[in-house]
Amino acid sequence: MLFDKLGSNYTKTVYWLKDARTPVRITDPAEVGKFFAESVYVIDVKGTDHRYFITWMGQRLTSELVTATSEGILEIAENLLTSDMTTIRVNKGSETEELLRFFPDGFVVLDEARVPINDFYAKANEKGAMFRV
Repeated sequence: MLFDKLGSNYTKTVYWLKDARTPVRITDPAEVGKFFAESVYVIDVKGTDHRYFITWMGQRLTSELVTATSEGILEIAENLLTSDMTTIRVNKGSETEELLRFFPDGFVVLDEARVPINDFYAKANEKGAMFRV
């Protein structure tokens, strides 16, 4: 994975793809970088001259999942994909250092279905939890 067209000035927006299709923008800073293993996410990285759509898949890759995520990316891109845009797919466990640099506060994979992050941590604190790093 090479982000050579990005430059140093960029913005990053993370979307959860509900049902692997419908993008839900993650606005809570506490949730950025927290990925639930049963879900699919799109990291939309916009540079001055290029845009990257990085699809992170916690689920097993199937043809239906690829089609659904492509529809989600199209919605995020407002139905316009051009040569100034690159789409990349990353499976859980195959994250590179280049991808992780977009998450300076950490990249955490949570082995549960998606719930609000505060509910997840409240449950973990109540019952105790062990996190894989």
